[in-house]
Amino acid sequence: MDNERIVPNISDVPIKISGWSVHTWHRLSELHYHNEIELLTCRGGRISAVVNNEKYYIEDGEVLFINSRVPHETFDEGGGASSMFIQFRIESFLPRHSEDITKYLSYLRRNTTQTVHLIKNPAILDAMCAILSEHEEKRSGHTNLIYASVHTICGTLIRERIFSDD
Repeated sequence: MDNERIVPNISDVPIKISGWSVHTWHRLSELHYHNEIELLTCRGGRISAVVNNEKYYIEDGEVLFINSRVPHETFDEGGGASSMFIQFRIESFLPRHSEDITKYLSYLRRNTTQTVHLIKNPAILDAMCAILSEHEEKRSGHTNLIYASVHTICGTLIRERIFSDD
């Protein structure tokens, strides 16, 4: 199993995004893990992720949250699905001036309620699509809007009780 090194592909934003890729093969990724959280979605079919020997199915409008350092592999379940994912480190989006950042990060990781979670909240999918659109169009202000969309994702993860904000 590989510890995948994620290389951001959006200039000035520490995030990796893969746009709507149409698949012609069944296995989308080998078993791997990385230090970033991953949000995976699809359209036009169904994909799956195997996490901790349990299979999760993702269909149109759903997003699968996979926490950092959780081994997983992904599959196209019927051929022809297209998928999109984003990967980023939560700590990259915390205020730089915080003296208690290490304490906060360990608290955040301790209060992660799940390693994987299927989310049906459209706010996350909308934010992911906004990130992709801003990345592709690169209009003025796109970096700020990408950051805003990541913060929308983080806030929604708290509302979905994937992270605790107590």
